Amino acid sequence: MSLDAKVLEYEMAIGAGAFNPVASRVLEIKDSPASKHQAVRQQMLDSLKEENAQLLNTVTRLQERQQLQQHMFNPIGNSLDVNQGFDLQGESFIPMASYNRLKGDYERLSQEMAENTKRGKRLKEVHSLLQVELIV
Repeated sequence: MSLDAKVLEYEMAIGAGAFNPVASRVLEIKDSPASKHQAVRQQMLDSLKEENAQLLNTVTRLQERQQLQQHMFNPIGNSLDVNQGFDLQGESFIPMASYNRLKGDYERLSQEMAENTKRGKRLKEVHSLLQVELIV
């Protein structure tokens, strides 16, 4: 059997779902751009999930406090002014997960901006050098 026929046979087997990750290994570069991008996306997803859970917890606490205070101020069930406020002293509206995610986004974007600035400077330098070479 020729090498091309063997490759075709394996490609058809993999296409049919015969890939066994226990018996087969796929080699990849450890620090490839794709794996870096996937790691960043996974970290962002995890931080967003944590932030969402903390925000839902905050909303639930505020709703419970509002219901409790409405019941305390209005125990007989009379209509209560919708615009009446309730005491929120000492209540943290922004969970730490939100702050940490925003801080991480800021740092990531600052680093990305610095890389793009450096790339732009290098391109300008190369362009100016090539321009001088073409003129001379």
